[in-house]
Amino acid sequence: VQFSSIQFNFTPPFMCPCYPSGKNLGRMQLHLHRYNTYLLRIHALKTWRDSPSTLLLLLGLFSSSIWLAVVPPRITFALFSIYAFTRPLRHKSHKQPPAGSSTGSA
Repeated sequence: VQFSSIQFNFTPPFMCPCYPSGKNLGRMQLHLHRYNTYLLRIHALKTWRDSPSTLLLLLGLFSSSIWLAVVPPRITFALFSIYAFTRPLRHKSHKQPPAGSSTGSA
């Protein structure tokens, strides 16, 4: 492979002082890829490309609209708050063996 010995007077954008390293540019591309993936999923739901998921979304929207029309907002807010603030309590805890059971160390 032969390289040219001609030197240019410009610096490529990834070597510019505004981009201190290529690491930040790669991280930005990763974030943009994630956002694009979410947007493509939403677009697939909107255009019925994934019909089972779209039907599930419509069923969820319909049931939530009925819930919000029937149940008072105060109760809905209370239930949502209980659900949101008790999240750490809902995680699976490590079960301890009952007292008196052998642990195999005898």
